Amino acid sequence: MGFAEGYMDMIWRIIANNCYSVLINGQSHGFFHSTRGVKQGDPLSPALFILVAEVLSAALNSSFDNDMFNRYGMPKWSSKLNHLSYADDTIIFVFAEKQSLQMVMKVLQEYEKISVWFDNWTKLGALHEIIPSHEQINQFVEEAEELMEGDQWSFTKMQELLPENIVTHVRQELGDFVRTEERDQPWWKITSSGKFSVKSAWDGVRQKDPTAQCFEKLWTKGVPYKISFFLWRVWFKKLPVDDILMKMKINIVSRCWCCQKQQETMDHLFITGPFACKIWKYFTSASGIIEPLIQIKQTILIWWNATCVARLRHLYQAAPAVIMWQIWKSRNRQRHGGLLAYTKVIHEINKDMRLLFQKRYPWLQNCPKTWPLMVKALEEFQMPLRFNKVLWKPPNAGHYKCNTDGASRGNPGPSSTTFYMRNYRGDIIYAAAKRLQNTTNLIAEALAIKEGIEYCVTHQLLPVTIETNSLTMKKVLDGIWEVPWSIAVVVRRIQHWRGGNAVQVQHIWREGNCLSD
Repeated sequence: MGFAEGYMDMIWRIIANNCYSVLINGQSHGFFHSTRGVKQGDPLSPALFILVAEVLSAALNSSFDNDMFNRYGMPKWSSKLNHLSYADDTIIFVFAEKQSLQMVMKVLQEYEKISVWFDNWTKLGALHEIIPSHEQINQFVEEAEELMEGDQWSFTKMQELLPENIVTHVRQELGDFVRTEERDQPWWKITSSGKFSVKSAWDGVRQKDPTAQCFEKLWTKGVPYKISFFLWRVWFKKLPVDDILMKMKINIVSRCWCCQKQQETMDHLFITGPFACKIWKYFTSASGIIEPLIQIKQTILIWWNATCVARLRHLYQAAPAVIMWQIWKSRNRQRHGGLLAYTKVIHEINKDMRLLFQKRYPWLQNCPKTWPLMVKALEEFQMPLRFNKVLWKPPNAGHYKCNTDGASRGNPGPSSTTFYMRNYRGDIIYAAAKRLQNTTNLIAEALAIKEGIEYCVTHQLLPVTIETNSLTMKKVLDGIWEVPWSIAVVVRRIQHWRGGNAVQVQHIWREGNCLSD
């Protein structure tokens, strides 16, 4: 826009010379410098925005000077108008005609072009901030497109303009860049799918305390929500039981509706009362629980921490909620004129646990109808042994096979990739391995496939079959699953190398991929 160096330097100093401090318990601790942006409410912010927006406005207005531009139909006596702007919103008026639309799109594309020095196209930040002040910046190079030859980077040009460490970074991190006609696609990085959701945004901005283990177990998968919510109310004593109502200074005559003898309290109703004791004894005797049940939380924790086979753990976690739910229903039935039947309560509990059993283990035939038989069935059950024969098969004559693998220790953590080539006789003709920085298993698997395909295509080892033990990558490359945002660039590069080449991707079990594994 023709601003002098002194003016631009002054604006930059205003932005960069801000210092911030963090208040901890009302006291400031340390300072750090701002590297981008301005303070909230700083009048410089709208001023800079207006300067940039004025460029777009002037470019759109210049379209009137072109005789090929077909203006939007307005009355003859009205002023010339092709766009309206308010704050950061812009409405563009143009006649719905191909050439005029192309002219408008050209203006927008020129406006949004990536700047070499001021945009974060390297993922390191703006080069204007990174490059030391003693190094010269070539102001005649304005766009990142000028650092390309054809559809790929020109590292020769980069070495003439940029420091060696930045060129190395671009070569390693952005060397797979391929220009396409596809539109830019936003990725919501908080989710693995890259799609925005209100839940993920809320989880990302709120300050969430660590979840207590007891709260996680209150909500058991497969148990109806009303029963899980009821157990939450029991845990926090939020039920209209007589002792709770009396603590709220509600004057009532307390009587247990199950035994008709003692006052009604939470522990008496659900645990220590004669009716509750009889029900708990039926289930604890079959479950091998011998500890005395005295209080509500103690009883729940005994069930959650009971020693049992792994297949019973889910049922043991749900049992206290289902048992107390049926005791509560029988108490309310008695209070409102119904009958209190021990056998009916046992039957209802067995019925609910059987439904959970069937939902949890649908593959188990002849589901037992009572709790003791359920416990016995899962304790004695043995999973039938199944096996598959896994062999690595050499390719056909004149073909090649490339086995790839990537792994991350910690996921994310220190990672590596490897691939090796074999001919139709099974002889290894090339192998390579590479260490990566901290990343995930999925990214490592994708990079291994990319490097294997790239080597095969560049060395004309075709046709080739790529074998990977990552079923996720196989389904992503086949278009069955959506591409996770973390590997979108790598997948695009893989598809670029596959296009027009005799490259096939297959899944192989890990046992058949032992060498690369």
